[in-house]
Amino acid sequence: MPALSPTMEEGVIATWNKAEGDEIKAGESVCEIETDKATVDFELPEDGYLAKILVQAGSGAVKIGTPIGVLVEDEADIAAFANVTVGDLGGEDLSAAPAAPEPAKASVNVADTKTTVTTAVTPPTPVSARVGDRVFASPLARKTAAESGVDLATIQGTGPNSRVVNADVLDFLHSAPVEAPAAAAGSSQAAVGNVTDRPVTVTEQDVANALYRRKQEVPHYYLNSEVDITALLKLREKLNADLPDDSKVSVNDFLIRASAIVMRRVPAVNAAWHETFIRKYNYCDINVALQTDAGVLLPVIRNVESKGLAAIAQETHSLQAEVNNGESEAFGHGTFTITNLGMFGVKSFLPIVSDYQSASLGVGTISQTVVPNKDPDSKSKFQVKHVVTVSLSCDHRVVDGAVSAQWLQEFKTILEDPVKMLL
Repeated sequence: MPALSPTMEEGVIATWNKAEGDEIKAGESVCEIETDKATVDFELPEDGYLAKILVQAGSGAVKIGTPIGVLVEDEADIAAFANVTVGDLGGEDLSAAPAAPEPAKASVNVADTKTTVTTAVTPPTPVSARVGDRVFASPLARKTAAESGVDLATIQGTGPNSRVVNADVLDFLHSAPVEAPAAAAGSSQAAVGNVTDRPVTVTEQDVANALYRRKQEVPHYYLNSEVDITALLKLREKLNADLPDDSKVSVNDFLIRASAIVMRRVPAVNAAWHETFIRKYNYCDINVALQTDAGVLLPVIRNVESKGLAAIAQETHSLQAEVNNGESEAFGHGTFTITNLGMFGVKSFLPIVSDYQSASLGVGTISQTVVPNKDPDSKSKFQVKHVVTVSLSCDHRVVDGAVSAQWLQEFKTILEDPVKMLL
């Protein structure tokens, strides 16, 4: 069992893709190994024959370095390993119950045969099968159960061969009543167990699953930049002076407009990964995070590249009113996402890239910074600048660092000279 990550200590064989005696070509998947993070195909680097399967699928967690199979070069050597066990090769035999007498070790003459002990490359997976007093479970399931004070033996596993996976522990915690642990003998203070559980809605579950999957599958990287929006705030004040309240332009509207402009200048960011191809969008639909009583929602503004600031402002005002009333149907996948947490005093944060997108923008709060005054006509040596930190999260499969840096540079340039957005 090979180590698939620096923190991996054990793995679980989910399935064997080859049977004993099968011929194996280099690069073919012999078995699938599970961890708390992923299921990985174990591919052999050389040709041979699978003489013996030492660890059966679903038999439990296997420590790193434990033999899981025997590979021989010559088909005639297969018979010599018919009765060999993990114990014969120095590993822990998971097929034997702890209380059972130790079986006689097979005597195998391997002097005249060239063999390879196969080690699996997979992350550990939760198990629920029992051998004696041992309950098989994934490392993550064991960790969650230990932190929650739950006995794994009371949980029904849904993993391969009834192994307990982390989802089983979480389901058990949500469905079973939580009892406060008894106070330790001699302790004057009882442990507190006052909790309130509520069912997760379908929407919450869908969002949670999508975010978890994206964070696991997408190779994120992040870029940050400080943008001087002093000129933008002055321009916004002038534009809003004669506009009614329901049409006033917000800072977010400038961000939306600027993003659409930059997507035309750096179109490689306006794309998405589709496994066998990369799709580039010829339009710009932007999901905008809006705070509501039901939580943060992400309605989409379509075809932003063809809209000016006034049109964007009117649409965001309408969307805010609609989502607050639960009436909006403007939901769906955009080509880019903007989340602004500045109103909560957050300086910066790193958003998760959404489905069917390659980048997402996080916007922090506006802060005031004193800098040297470069105006030769000014009597003051210093001036106050309004600065905001923006963070661009990117999918490295689609956008490399040079392209995303160019995008962020263009974005900064437009915001610091916002009059160009009116053209």
